[in-house]
Amino acid sequence: RILEWHRGQLDAVDTLPPTLAKQWSTDPNFTVEVGASSFIYDIPINSNQKKTNNRELLDPLVKNALDLAVDRTQIIDTVLNGYGTAVATMFTDLSAPYNNTDIPIPTYDIAAANKILDDAGYKRGADGIRVGPDGSKFDWEVITPDNVEGIDRLFEILKTSWAELGINITAKKLDSTASFEAIGAPDWKYLDFDLAIWDWVGYIDPDFMLSVLLCNQLGGWSDTGYCNPAYDKLYDQQGVTLDQEERKAIVWEMQDIQNQDHPYLWVAQKQSISAYSKNWGGLSEPFLMGMSKIPWDIIHQNG
Repeated sequence: RILEWHRGQLDAVDTLPPTLAKQWSTDPNFTVEVGASSFIYDIPINSNQKKTNNRELLDPLVKNALDLAVDRTQIIDTVLNGYGTAVATMFTDLSAPYNNTDIPIPTYDIAAANKILDDAGYKRGADGIRVGPDGSKFDWEVITPDNVEGIDRLFEILKTSWAELGINITAKKLDSTASFEAIGAPDWKYLDFDLAIWDWVGYIDPDFMLSVLLCNQLGGWSDTGYCNPAYDKLYDQQGVTLDQEERKAIVWEMQDIQNQDHPYLWVAQKQSISAYSKNWGGLSEPFLMGMSKIPWDIIHQNG
């Protein structure tokens, strides 16, 4: 499609890779539009309390340390070529007022992360890898779906940073279907997997994204094995609350619970990048901004 674009066979591209955006923005033949999106990179952590191996991943202190050791700035600069924003929740500003802006974006701090693990009693072995309470090493497998843009570079950034904590991670690269099945294995009991790297592209209204963490989504939308009845109760309340301020308060509380339990580490929002030929004329600003939100790969071909 990139070759078709340069040959003049396409008039517009809805989704331009971040790695090409700066190059194309200097081309006099094209106009590149950058806008907000609801695309967020995330790191699902197996939160099933019945998980048998590497149970240290159920410890909120371990999850907090991991969050502090996610170098969001490097991920945005390297994976997204600068076209992104660090996030702390599952929502972006497009979901305002429901995105909980009181939750701070974690500051990258390897020293603080190491102190958390040291104070929690997770000792390093002779090889420098920490050991969990059951004697298992902090040596985890990370499921990396092959259809997620930039996932290899994101994984390598995590691997380098987490190595400084005494943690080794290994990528398990699968297609998206096999990745989701591996997360639920065996038989959607969520017992085997440790972590994954993936993304969510949520709706502007918070309802659907909140629902993926419900207990009844085990074997459904859940990619974490998370279940918290208190969270489920709040979800039901927000679904029938008509007053916007009351619903906002409930949704913010649900994000506070997520932040405490850490079924996900939220990484970065990718900006939407689209481009169109300067031969196009008479396009209104609302249309151009809308291009970044239309779920088409190619807006228009050959007139």
